[in-house]
Amino acid sequence: SLVAGWPPEGPVPAYSGTLLAPWPNRIGGGRYTFGGVTHRLTPNEEARGNALHGLVAGVRWSPAEIGPSHVRLTHTVTPVPGYPFTLVLRVLHHLTPGGLTTTLTAENTGERAAPYGCAPHPWLLAGEDVEEYELLVPADRVLLPDERMLPAALVDVSGTPYDFREQLPLGGTAVGHTFTGL
Repeated sequence: SLVAGWPPEGPVPAYSGTLLAPWPNRIGGGRYTFGGVTHRLTPNEEARGNALHGLVAGVRWSPAEIGPSHVRLTHTVTPVPGYPFTLVLRVLHHLTPGGLTTTLTAENTGERAAPYGCAPHPWLLAGEDVEEYELLVPADRVLLPDERMLPAALVDVSGTPYDFREQLPLGGTAVGHTFTGL
């Protein structure tokens, strides 16, 4: 098995292997409305003007428990401009002969409701020539992005380059999409 390390001074290249929270994708223009209040985040994907991948991808998590086959880490999201909420995040990475399981939980410790979403951002190191690698994704729909990489259209995978309901070679298809209808 291979676990790639990154320089401690950062940043993590392409969010490789990070957890994304309290939002996992892009917020167009850094603006969103929650509870009737419009919030403005500082865009960190400047070329597209988006707030990208939340607030925790580049932070150091604190170890809470370390065992022979698991590690539990914590991090508290504190209020920042555009996200005036407090969340305590806990992640458990557990390695078994069957693979690695990651469980992320969030607790709102603030005084009011908070918007929240999360996602893993896995980074698979597959070598140089991946065109002949085969992929199986039993999903009926794929979320296609617009020119700013914001979610734009949920479509049936039939007739798209993203129909991997049967195991097929990747070919020249770049896959960085959200799939659903599993």
